[in-house]
Amino acid sequence: MKTTHPGNKVLHLLTLVTLLTLSQSAYSQQDPLYAGYLNNPLLINPAYSGINNNLTVFAGYRSQWAGFEGSPNTMYAGGSMSIWQNKMAAGLVVVNDKIGENTNTQVTGTYAYKLPINAGTTLSFGMQAGFINYKVDPSQLTLQDATDPLFAPINQIKPTLGVGLVLKSDRFHAGTFRSSHDQQFL
Repeated sequence: MKTTHPGNKVLHLLTLVTLLTLSQSAYSQQDPLYAGYLNNPLLINPAYSGINNNLTVFAGYRSQWAGFEGSPNTMYAGGSMSIWQNKMAAGLVVVNDKIGENTNTQVTGTYAYKLPINAGTTLSFGMQAGFINYKVDPSQLTLQDATDPLFAPINQIKPTLGVGLVLKSDRFHAGTFRSSHDQQFL
């Protein structure tokens, strides 16, 4: 009877996971960095629209690596409020993110339906729709060949959609979110 060492199973599993990971396409993107997103969760999940049953308005600015040319700068503003007996909510979020020659501006409207589970616990389903404007300005770069077609200006506007889910109680918040703009510009 042949027995296998437990370490061999781990090695086989690690090899399989590595091969599956390497076989997937890889893409790179820079998502905006939000200072204080814990205080403004609507930035990352539309299900947080009207989650506290009050009018909520927020704004912020973040400059990372100040003093470095082309460093990331993010500005954002938005708000949401409950409507229709606190069962629904609507909101708006505007984000401008600039990194070097790349600028992304996103405007989204949000909607959430809130379902009370029990006293103090709410399940919120959220959706967002809007647009994102992606710009690349190669004039901000120092190029050896300014006629290189790979460095042509880009100015694209595309729709963006997202859905989210939040479970909120007096003791915790848990949620998930998925956006359609993750791979739009690749």
